[in-house]
Amino acid sequence: MYGKGHQGLAMLLFAPILFGLLYIKMYVVAAIGFFVCIGLATYPDIDWSLPFVKHRGITHTLFGAVVLAIVFGVGVYLLMPKLPSILVEMISISRGWLALIVGAFVVIAIVFHLIGDWLTKSGIQPFSPMKKTRYAAGVTTSANPFVNIVLYFIGLFAIGTVIYLSIF
Repeated sequence: MYGKGHQGLAMLLFAPILFGLLYIKMYVVAAIGFFVCIGLATYPDIDWSLPFVKHRGITHTLFGAVVLAIVFGVGVYLLMPKLPSILVEMISISRGWLALIVGAFVVIAIVFHLIGDWLTKSGIQPFSPMKKTRYAAGVTTSANPFVNIVLYFIGLFAIGTVIYLSIF
């Protein structure tokens, strides 16, 4: 799956989470989740530009997702005291909780990406390095422009619908 397809699928899969967070009035957590999940929708494909890392290797595993979540969580924890006080007050979440929330959304974002690649004929090895079994639904090819653009617009529609429903 290509970038627009991954972004659309991330929006589509995040829409029910966003609805729940907005329903219980956790607006800051909803915004953080949205930006992390959509912002990292294509992150595992960074392996295309990393030497000595094969595509759909470690960046496309649950192990890689947990490692990335720890890196982001620790980064947030260490950087939060350096943020302007007005921003920290606006967030109104302790830095420990914020680090956990960001870490959880990082894992969710990577899992969304893995779901997208699982849908393709190439598949993924999500449990590598422990288990090398490749999983592939084989629904489409990664490069199918129709599927990628349709997923993107369905995702936009899903997020738009959730925002509309939460306002009215």
